[in-house]
Amino acid sequence: MKKTISLLLSATVMIGSAVNALAVSDSFYSTDTETITREVRQMTDTELEEFINENIDIRLQDMSTLVTLTANQEYDKIDAAVQKSVNDGLTAVEIKEAIYQSAPYCGYTRAIKAMDRADTALSSLGVNLPTESRITSSEETRYTDGLAVQRHIFGPQIGTITNDMTAQQKLQTLYLSGICFGDFYNRAGLSLNTREFLTFSTIAANGTCISQVGSHTTGNLNVGHSKDILRAALLANEEYNGEEKTMQALAAVNANESEPAEGVVEPASAEPIDIDYTNDSQELADTMIHYQTDDADMYIDTNLDAQMQKIIIDAVNAYIDGTAAVTSDNERAQNIVDLMLLGAEGGREAEVPAAVSKNLSSGNTADMMRAAVLLCTPYNGYPRTLNIMGAINSALETSKSEETVITMQIGNPVMTINGAEQSIDAEGTMPVVVDDRTLLPVRAFVEGIGGEVSWDNDTQTATLVYNGTEIRLTIGSTTAYLDNEVKMLDVTPVIINDRTMLPIRFIAESFEFDVDWNDTEQRVTITKAAAVTEPTSEPTAKPEETPTPEPTEEPSDTNNNEVEENKMLVVYFSGTGNTKALAETIAETSGADIFEIVPEVPYTSADLNYNDNNCRANREMNDETARPAIANSIENIDEYDTIFIGYPIWWGTMPRIINTFLDTYDLSGKTIMPFCTSGGSGISSSVSAIKSACSDSDVKDGMRGAASTSSTQVKEWIDKNIND
Repeated sequence: MKKTISLLLSATVMIGSAVNALAVSDSFYSTDTETITREVRQMTDTELEEFINENIDIRLQDMSTLVTLTANQEYDKIDAAVQKSVNDGLTAVEIKEAIYQSAPYCGYTRAIKAMDRADTALSSLGVNLPTESRITSSEETRYTDGLAVQRHIFGPQIGTITNDMTAQQKLQTLYLSGICFGDFYNRAGLSLNTREFLTFSTIAANGTCISQVGSHTTGNLNVGHSKDILRAALLANEEYNGEEKTMQALAAVNANESEPAEGVVEPASAEPIDIDYTNDSQELADTMIHYQTDDADMYIDTNLDAQMQKIIIDAVNAYIDGTAAVTSDNERAQNIVDLMLLGAEGGREAEVPAAVSKNLSSGNTADMMRAAVLLCTPYNGYPRTLNIMGAINSALETSKSEETVITMQIGNPVMTINGAEQSIDAEGTMPVVVDDRTLLPVRAFVEGIGGEVSWDNDTQTATLVYNGTEIRLTIGSTTAYLDNEVKMLDVTPVIINDRTMLPIRFIAESFEFDVDWNDTEQRVTITKAAAVTEPTSEPTAKPEETPTPEPTEEPSDTNNNEVEENKMLVVYFSGTGNTKALAETIAETSGADIFEIVPEVPYTSADLNYNDNNCRANREMNDETARPAIANSIENIDEYDTIFIGYPIWWGTMPRIINTFLDTYDLSGKTIMPFCTSGGSGISSSVSAIKSACSDSDVKDGMRGAASTSSTQVKEWIDKNIND
């Protein structure tokens, strides 16, 4: 069955007013990515080109490509995209503004690098660069101006800051209205409707922010753009986004049941204000200060000290740039970094609950985690901020209902309960160590877990009750009573500064809590022990062993005990160490052997300086026939049934040295499991390349991971592709 696509041409971005039509299957409108993929793959190149060109103006295509390349960090392709844009009639301002618009949605550092590359390309073409700022909102009006734009696009239901908001919610709202909309949508140089379209294209290129793709599908419909304009843009940029991102975004567009608004009147553009101007990259970098000045309540500085902030920012930028991972010897700092890297990569929200639990156990508060997310917003982009903030808040809510985590530190009068800081008491009482045992203020702990404390001054006895369990302890006595059963203590309870101090391990474990002691930081972490589920029926009897059948043929000379059913090998190339870490996790999880591809000529930092058009990596990736020599070899590759092949993503695909490896070895009949590390691009393009090179192999779905990818995530991938 065929359906006719009707095209609504937006007067602000499209040329002409004709309605075009193209027959496609109903499957194209499915919300199932596999169904959409099959339909798109059945379309010929000519049909795809016709659909794209009939639904989106060439100038808008060019701008969507510029932001797509920026989000994917494919800076080497900016030159060609700029030249095409100029040839198609785009001005320098339109080219620069398109890239500028992407900054708050994919990250400022990505946009600044793309902007610099565009400046170079424009100058080489003899095109004059802009000489004046296009900022239209003052410091005093940028929030209210941004809020007005939000309401124009998304409706009057968009609210402003209210007194009942938390500090995190207020700051997050300021970032959205004041920065994303006030600092960007209100700029001169592009229409508001075009900016909403470019925001959609940028978020789609992020690849892990599907809910935001859906939201900005609605935004585009509200300003009069058709869904086919969005579909055409996604298909036009599939070569940069890859199949997975493209099909997920198409499914999000298809899931939106709204229709384009009619008769939308676009607000008139304001005139730029008179401010000092150097160039767009510098202006973009300067506007990052708003992430600090908007935090008038100092929410971030209150929860994260300067050293912690630097470690987090350095770690996130190292991930984005693909440089060596930044780590910290401080457990609390490293736990925050690990959590933020989940947000920087995106798509790993399922791992957030475990990371949140780890942070709580190390004494990091909920506000520390939230502040860290907001600190990373200018680098990760606002959509990734929403993803990770939502996952953290959800994990914190679940933690409240399923687990209690209390931390106290020797000499510190502040404790945390499920990530919330509070004073132990009004007098500043602190935990102490006596005879190598930690004594804590009893009332703060027991009441913190929802229990009750009573005190008999005559007998100097404290009675603690929690969840039906009663403990009685007497000052100066090593005899305690647990539900009237005598228990001997190895340290006596004492009174210090009129506060009853009791041995925490005995009390916590009696109440079925776990106790962990960090000697380095002098911190005790108390967590509620998991409930033990009683069996609901008698255990099943162990079946009798089935005798092993006698062989029906004469045994061969091969020792069957030495034959493995599925012998596996992890092969990897790592430029900066991230892929190596992931490869080691895969080898450890799968039990595979491991082999590192070592270049005959090692890559230096200069070789990997992607901003240098003539660097070695750029030259190799621009030459499809390049095959960098490999210094080492695998003598027994025939023995392996499954080969994991890992690499960093360069320019949207695998480095040429992986082509060298594939050309060197015959992998026919083997199972190939591709995996990669990447700062932005997906793995689908490289998997397609491996399938082309290894047509006689069983190439499975690839995994995009990171140095911090867990063994659990690796096991799920392996089970899905091999063990099922």
